[in-house]
Amino acid sequence: MRGFAVVICNWNKKDDVEACINAVMASTVIPDMVYVVDNASTDGSQDVIRKYVGSKLSLIENCQNLGGSGGFNTGISAALEEGYQYIHLLDNDATVEADCFEKTIELLDKEPSIVAVGSKVLVAHESEPIIQEMGALIDWDRCDFNRNFPFHKDGDDIPEIVECDYVPACSVVIRADVIREVGLMDTDNFIYWDDIEWFYRMKKLGKRVVSYKNATVRHKLGGRSRSNTFGTYYFARNRINFFIKNVGESSLNKCVDTLFDELFKGIFFSKYKGQFNTAKALEFAVRDALENVRGLAGKGRILEREITVGRFNEWLSNKKYICLIVDNVDLNIISEIVAFIKSIESNVVLALATETGRADLKQFNIPIFMAAPKSEVGGEDELEAKGDDEVFICKVCTHISEICNEIDDSVDCYVDTFRNVVITANDRVQVSNYSTQLVNAKEMYLPRIMDKVKHLRSLL
Repeated sequence: MRGFAVVICNWNKKDDVEACINAVMASTVIPDMVYVVDNASTDGSQDVIRKYVGSKLSLIENCQNLGGSGGFNTGISAALEEGYQYIHLLDNDATVEADCFEKTIELLDKEPSIVAVGSKVLVAHESEPIIQEMGALIDWDRCDFNRNFPFHKDGDDIPEIVECDYVPACSVVIRADVIREVGLMDTDNFIYWDDIEWFYRMKKLGKRVVSYKNATVRHKLGGRSRSNTFGTYYFARNRINFFIKNVGESSLNKCVDTLFDELFKGIFFSKYKGQFNTAKALEFAVRDALENVRGLAGKGRILEREITVGRFNEWLSNKKYICLIVDNVDLNIISEIVAFIKSIESNVVLALATETGRADLKQFNIPIFMAAPKSEVGGEDELEAKGDDEVFICKVCTHISEICNEIDDSVDCYVDTFRNVVITANDRVQVSNYSTQLVNAKEMYLPRIMDKVKHLRSLL
C-alpha cells in the first residue's frame, strides 16, 4: 500500500488552481502524487497546470465537463489503480495550510475507526479566522443539512474532532479501502449533494466521518450574486432526489410536504423579487427530479438571472437612524444584516430592539432597547432626541414567509437573510396572500406529486 495522493478537480479557474497546487507543494508532507483533473476548461487552465507536471503531478484532461462528481471520480480511479492508502480531494479554489496533510494523516493513522477526515474550512481572505464550515449533519425534519460552526470565529471553543454526516469535498481525505467498499461518487448528481450522498453511504455502513480542527484549508466563498441559475437548478434537483430516495417510509409524507413548502417558497419569492428565471429553474428542478432526470442539465435548464434592483439597498439610502427589531433571529443573520447596512450607509446610527432582553446582542456594541414600536425608541444619546419621522423601524427575520400573517404597519421595512423586503402597501398585500396561495397549490399539486414520488421509490 502506497502513501497518499491528492486529487484536484478544476474547471475554468486557472489562477485558483495554480494557487491550490502551490499550496499543496509547499506542505510539510508532500503527496506521493497530485492528480489534477481538468473538466475541459476553456480559459487556458491546462497550460498553467502543465508547468507543474512531473514525477509528483499528473494532469488528466477530461474531454467534457463531468461536474464535480465526475471530475473527482476520474482522479480517484487513477489513485485507486496506483494503490494509494489515502486520497485527499481538493477543490481548485481551496488552499491548504502547510501542515494540513500532516495533521490529517496523523489522525487517520491513530484512529482506525475514522474513514474520512474533512478539514476545518475557513473563509478565504478574511482578516480573522472565520469558519465556513466543519462538515454538517443531515436534518431529516427539514429535508436539508446544517453546517457545523458556519461563520463562527475560530477559537478554543471549537472541538478538536466533530462527528459529521458528511464533510465537503472541497477538502477531505478518505481511506482508499472504504472507497472500494462503497464505490465512487454518484455522477448522476453532476454537482451538489454528490458528496452528501457519498458520505451518507459510508455512514449507513457504520463508518465514522469527521471534521478535524487541526487540519485547515482556506476556501473561496461563492458570492450571493450569480449570473445564472446553475447552482439553483442542481442544488434543488439533487436535494429532492436525495431525500425521496433515502427518507424512511414512515417519514415520506412529511418529507414531501416539507420539500413542497420549501420549493414553493423559493418559487414564490423569486417571482416576488422579479427573478422569474430563478423561479423557472426551480420548477425545472422539481419536474426533473420527479421524472428521475439525472446528470448534466438538459438544454434550456440553466438560465440567465435577471438583474434586479436591490430594494433593501434603495430603502437604506440616506437613512440616518434605524432601529432593528431582532427578536427570534439567529445571531449570524443579525450580524450579516448589520454588516450589510453599514456597507451601504457607513454613517447610519443603528439600534437594536428586543422584547426578550437578549444578552447575546451586547457583542454588537450598538444601543439596545427593550421596545419595538417607534414611540418607544429613545433614551440613548442621538436616538433619544429623534422624532418618529426620523427613526426608521426595520424588523429582521429569518424569512419573510414566517411573518406573512404578522405584518405591522408601524414597521417601515421587513428584511430577511435573502434580502427579501416588505416595504410598500403592494408588498404587504402580496405577502399577506402567501399562505393562501400555498394551501391552494398543495390542494392542486400535492396528490400528483406524491404519486410520482411513490413510483420513483418503487424503481429503487
